[in-house]
Amino acid sequence: MNAPGLDTAPSFFENDDVGIPQLFFGSTRGTNGVHDIYVTELLADGTFGGAVPVPELNSPQPEPGVSVRFDGLEAFLFSARPGGQGAGFDIWTSTPETVFHPWSAPTNLGPVVNSAFNENDPHIASDRRSLYFASNRTGGVGEADLYVTTRLKR
Repeated sequence: MNAPGLDTAPSFFENDDVGIPQLFFGSTRGTNGVHDIYVTELLADGTFGGAVPVPELNSPQPEPGVSVRFDGLEAFLFSARPGGQGAGFDIWTSTPETVFHPWSAPTNLGPVVNSAFNENDPHIASDRRSLYFASNRTGGVGEADLYVTTRLKR
């Protein structure tokens, strides 16, 4: 995770269904000073428009970053919201019915992915099965080690 107050690495979603590429990212630009998820759309002149919060993905707790699957039908975020496996960040997922619908309420990925330590910076691979993330859980070799988990189907 980047230093407090800095925007996190963005997740670019090229929305072929409506022809408007979107950029999702975490930022503290809101009035509450907590990281929230924002989205902006690529304009015809090649610049991005104003960023707006994604209310379905945000909570009163920090959501520093998000990774949106290439087809826009699944997001993975890390959050310190209640209901996690520990006192820090966990990885959560959310899906819309279609790219035209709002995101579902985020669901914790549970103890198969999350631990009592911090899990953050999730990135879903284009195979829709491999989820890469960082964690400071015990058994690693550094402060934040890289992990991958693979689901059977999706």
